[in-house]
Amino acid sequence: MIQEVLEKETDDGSAIQVVKLDDISKDFTGSIDFLKIDTEGSELYVLEGAFDILKTHKPLIQVETNELSKQFIFLLPKRYPMYNTTH
Repeated sequence: MIQEVLEKETDDGSAIQVVKLDDISKDFTGSIDFLKIDTEGSELYVLEGAFDILKTHKPLIQVETNELSKQFIFLLPKRYPMYNTTH
């Protein structure tokens, strides 16, 4: 059951619903092994909304970003290994 749904407004004024990954995964009984995050600047929000998933499942995370500093600061205390790749 989704516990918290937030309404956000996009740059063009459209309303979208935002739900934390932790809320979606509460009733999930399997293992979460991999997260791919490509959210055009909102990567830190995704990581924060997946706090329990990161703590419990310790998935491999692929983050596509131009600025890694905020994500690095968030993941470093959780002892996540980080690799830099470019294409």
